[in-house]
Formats: sequence, C-alpha cells, structure tokens
Amino acid sequence: MLDCNTKLVGYSEADFSNDEIIRRSTHVYVFLLEKSPITWKSQIQRNVNTL
Repeated sequence: MLDCNTKLVGYSEADFSNDEIIRRSTHVYVFLLEKSPITWKSQIQRNVNTL
C-alpha cells in the first residue's frame, strides 16, 4: 500500500549517434518505487538516414 512517504523516482538517458561504428541513437529509462525497479526500457534506433 502506498502512503505519503512512498518515493517514485525516474531516470532517463539518451545518446545521439555517439557510436561511430553503428551511428544509431539509444535511449534508456528506469522507474524505481522505493529503490526497486518497477519498469525499464533500453532501445536502439532502428533506422539510420544517410546523406
């Protein structure tokens, strides 16, 4: 049961094409409820446009 002191914290990070080999962006997020992860995702960009 949640009370007024329950802490929900979220963290996210993105990297925009910093990898010189694959040239794809990545993003990551995680949400913690009282220091326990309740959801997270890590994803790499699927498509890359070239000039």
